[in-house]
Amino acid sequence: MKPRNREINIFNLSMLDVICGALGAFLILFLIAAPSYSKKDDKKQDTKSQQARKDESKDEKSKKDEKNKTKNRLHIVSSWEAPGVDIDMWIYHGGEWIGPKDRQLFGRYKVAYPTQELPAGNGSSARERIILADPPGGIWLIVYHYRAGNVPSVDVRGIATWAIASFVGDVTFSPTRLSPGQVRIASAVALDSEGPGYAFLGDAWNGGPWPSGVGKFLGEPEPASAR
Repeated sequence: MKPRNREINIFNLSMLDVICGALGAFLILFLIAAPSYSKKDDKKQDTKSQQARKDESKDEKSKKDEKNKTKNRLHIVSSWEAPGVDIDMWIYHGGEWIGPKDRQLFGRYKVAYPTQELPAGNGSSARERIILADPPGGIWLIVYHYRAGNVPSVDVRGIATWAIASFVGDVTFSPTRLSPGQVRIASAVALDSEGPGYAFLGDAWNGGPWPSGVGKFLGEPEPASAR
């Protein structure tokens, strides 16, 4: 008896039925598992968003803190109306002097931080100023030196403005009259926890011990930098 020739078909209906069943089972499992994966992704996204918000909040806080560090300011400006007159403004605080760059007062008081000379205004006016960021507390003396000029007497005016903690204000100094070569301790600004204060002094000074009124006001007989 002759054997019959049979065709072998790999992809017959039975195989397709098995494949479709497996695919259906995979789709069912995928539909069941998909929500949990979505929740995990959402949770990761929420975590990243929260971290981003925290980082942004830290950056804003750092910027705010940095801004608050330099919010406190003391601004002092002096001016005079006299052509060809050079007057230096010196400021004394805690044993250190602030004054014109590359100059000395009485040949021994050297500047620690330079003031800023401003250009002349309407032909005859001149000014000097200093801006102090985060100035320490204590008393700040404003001293004028009639350094050069031929005008017999010059009235120097000044103004101080401040923004210290919650205190914001300004004060106009009483005019200080100077003759050539003269040095006068014009005014004082006091910075403390109760807010800035101001005193007009107007004492002439020869570079030695402080005038008695100034010494009592400062609580020291002479400049600390002279000892």
